[in-house]
Amino acid sequence: PVIPVMRVAFDVITREMYAMAQSDMEEDGVLIENNLSNYTAIRMPFNAKEGHTVPLTLAYRNDARNPSPALWIVYGAYGECLDMTYSPYLMSLMNRGYKIIWCHVRGGGELGRAFYEQGRRRRLA
Repeated sequence: PVIPVMRVAFDVITREMYAMAQSDMEEDGVLIENNLSNYTAIRMPFNAKEGHTVPLTLAYRNDARNPSPALWIVYGAYGECLDMTYSPYLMSLMNRGYKIIWCHVRGGGELGRAFYEQGRRRRLA
């Protein structure tokens, strides 16, 4: 979630891939820093009160203070996966000290069909 889209080229003779260009992103005319070493993204387990483990993905700027504000992104239905693609808007929040947390609840499709089925209908409770 912290790596921006980049163009790559593939040399069919040498079978090597390399980045062609990666420009700094701008949001509302403000340059967004693209130094990836300043950010961390990790996945960690969270034990829910009904006894199931729910994975969380946490992204933050390394110099963020604790405690810090957080934006929780949660959706789990119809087997859909959370969109965790790069977003300059989320990067802007991280640059302001926010932590971004994606909660992969049962009912979503991130951990396969069985995980999705566990979050459906009466099995949810």
